[in-house]
Order: sequence, then structure tokens, then C-alpha cells
Amino acid sequence: LTSATGFTLTLSATDRAGVGPLLNQDGTSATGGTTYNLAAAENWTAGAAAAVTDADLTGNPVTVANVPAPSITSATYDPASGLLVVTATGLPSAAGTANDIDLSQLTVTGAGGATHTLTTTTDVEIGSATRFSATLGGTDKSAVDALLDQAGTQAADTTVYNLAAAEDWASGAAAAVTIADLTANPITVAAVSSGGGGGGSTPETGDDLFSGDDGSVIDGGGVDTGLNPTTDFTDTTLDGAPVTTGTTTDSRTGESVAVVVSDPSAPGERTDVDPSSPEVDIPVGGVKVSKPESLGLIATSRVSTERSALETLTGGDDAAADPEEAAGRAALIDSLESRAAGGGVEVVQVTPVWPSEGGAGDAPLRLTIDLGDGSGSDARPTLVVVDTSALYDAAGAPLGPVEIVVAGAGTLVVRG
Repeated sequence: LTSATGFTLTLSATDRAGVGPLLNQDGTSATGGTTYNLAAAENWTAGAAAAVTDADLTGNPVTVANVPAPSITSATYDPASGLLVVTATGLPSAAGTANDIDLSQLTVTGAGGATHTLTTTTDVEIGSATRFSATLGGTDKSAVDALLDQAGTQAADTTVYNLAAAEDWASGAAAAVTIADLTANPITVAAVSSGGGGGGSTPETGDDLFSGDDGSVIDGGGVDTGLNPTTDFTDTTLDGAPVTTGTTTDSRTGESVAVVVSDPSAPGERTDVDPSSPEVDIPVGGVKVSKPESLGLIATSRVSTERSALETLTGGDDAAADPEEAAGRAALIDSLESRAAGGGVEVVQVTPVWPSEGGAGDAPLRLTIDLGDGSGSDARPTLVVVDTSALYDAAGAPLGPVEIVVAGAGTLVVRG
């Protein structure tokens, strides 16, 4: 309290993220006409007598100032699923449902400097004040796939990928505010199908994932990915680090899978492209994985529509699992299927791999997994499975210190 007639507080980051989209313009009402109100539930004044009813729910106007204009920061695109995930600041909510972002105002720039403006008439809700996503299909997906012709942040002809947002792209913003955001919005593209099997090289014996003259080392290092060998891969870079990307199928579930492999490298051998963190930032589906240069990574994304596949990916094939674990797994899958509403579950599997030569000293290597808001478009939830088996030796002893940090809100399972 500052006095008997007032008090002040500073909202936490979580509360600001929740309140910001609702208070979407300066003044006392939202762009949809709803009057701002602050409701206080029973017992909000801790010093009031227990017998006194102190709930105060209506007639408490809120005056808002300095609402920032929404601005796009960056985006990721997964050609395998068509999932476009956009990171931004100040995203406002619009009154109603499925109408916060007008996708037809978004334009992608890619190979040759050519552009494609999305033609879909289906708008989407924001996931938070800093994120929204959409799954492209049909003409839009075909056009965007052609423009974003290789993994990373630029096309094969070095054109930098960009996502431009024309005026009124964020429907909840005040009409008087200029919100066009046309440049400096990089798109990072995940695994792109090369269609040519790594240049048509002859398969090599012992190369258990990428069959051909690929640049990866750890894909043939004995890590059991459960994936079938593939000749569909490309050596490229992500965030300045060499990676191998491709598409294959899961030998256990038969599902189509996009895969990206990042080998360990010596610190300082790369130029950091993504300024959001000093680590190697790798988009996988709608998830961002940030790893130190000296840690290896195998990551995959796919959409699972069968319960049996979800059971396998979450550990249902482990004969040693006890009944309590099995019951917990069943409840988790029930929840995911309920949220998916028949549209499938996006599954991202992350397998960190300890450096193949030597360690990294006593300081732990930190792997950060940003779950975002835990869902894609079309009410499709995201399940992240972290497989830690490649961080241990055959006897089950850890090969070295690794910290796994999880950000965002979503569903995560750890195996291994």
C-alpha cells in the first residue's frame, strides 16, 4: 500500500505476457470496444476482517498508456510439416476467436528475391504476446517451399529469407497505429528435402542414417535413432554451424520424419547468425533448440496421428517400465489426443550427443529447449521427447556434465 487509497505493483513477466494482449491500445477500452476493468476477488485485501465481503468485481476502470506497436522479430519454417512459427513483440488479442493475425498480410521473400503473399483466408490466434504459428498448405506451401530452397537463413543464391507483415497484419492493434513491419525479419528454415540423395553418392558401409557422402560424423556413431537410412539429405548450415538435414521414415512407426544432425565443433569455428543467443540455435518443428558448439545433436520432427506411435515415442516399447509409468504414459497420451481433436500431435525428438573426442572440462554443457507455447496451429499440441541415452557409456555412467534447460510451456518427456 502507498496509502489508504492506493497501492502499486509491478507485474511479473508471466503476468505481463498475459495482460499485454488484452490491453491492446491506449485509453480505457480495447480495440474491440470492451471497457478495461480490474476485478478483485474475495479476500484480495489481506488486512480486511474475515467476516467482511470485500470482492469488488466491476466498475473499476483501467487507463492504459504506451502500448507498443506489434513487431516481428524472426520466424522459423519447417518444410516437412509446413509449420511457420513467428516470434514477435507486443502481439495484441482481437475480440473474437481465430482472428488475431491476418495471414493474408504476410509475404515471404526467398530465392531470386522473389516473393509470395499468403493467400489463405484463415486467420489464427496468437499463442502469447510474443508468438503465433500457422501451418501452410496447398498453394501457399508449394510457393513458400520453392522460395525457401535450403535450410538456414538464406537461399542457395544467397538471398536472405524475410517475412514481411503489411499494415493491419495484427488485427487487435489500434487502427491509428502504423504496424507495417516489412524488413529485417529473418526466417530460419529447418530440414529441406534435397530430392537427390546427397548428390547421388554411393552409399557407404556403416553410415547408419545418411547413406552417402555426407558431412556428418555422429549419424554413424552408434546412436540408435530408430530411423531408417536415407539418401535424401543436404549438408548446409544453421546459425553459422555445419549441419546435415534430410527426410526419412521411422523404422518403428513408419512415419515420415524430418531430421537435422549437428556435429560437435571447436568453439569459435562459426559466425553466430542468430543474435538471440550465443549458442547454435536450431529450429525443429515449432521448437527451438540451442546447444553449445561442442555438443552434438540429432533432432527430428513429425506429426503422429496414431496412438501406437505416441506410445512408442514416449517409451511404450520399454519392457522394463513399471505399471505406474505405463499408467502415467496413458494419461499423457489421452491428454494430447484430446487436445489434438483428431489433427495429430507434432512430436519433436531431441537427442544430445556427447563429444566424440574428449570432454568439455568440468563446466557442464548447457542445452536449452524452448517449447514456445506448446502448440502449433489447428489446435495441434506439441510433444517434445528428450533422449539422453547418448550422454552415457555402455555401463550407464555419464560421459560428462550436461545441463538441460527447458523454457516455455508445453509437454516434455525425458527418456534414457
